Amino acid sequence: MAGHGRDAVAIGVICLVMVQDAKIPEVTRTAGHLKRAMFSRQFLLIAAVMTATMACVTTNSSVALNHLVKLGDTTQGAAFVMG
Repeated sequence: MAGHGRDAVAIGVICLVMVQDAKIPEVTRTAGHLKRAMFSRQFLLIAAVMTATMACVTTNSSVALNHLVKLGDTTQGAAFVMG
């Protein structure tokens, strides 16, 4: 276990040395660029996929506990599996 702390410190030092600020050129943006970005195909696709993912995760979390209990698991065991 003691070696893991040293490994974490070493990784932290490497990241500190290697990560640098990005050099982003200054770009003038036209009026309405945020609106165009939010209604682009890519943004709408990502928003739809994230919405579906969150709906599935929420549904799974709300249904799974009762499902496990109906299959014969104890409430404590089902809560442990979900936790």
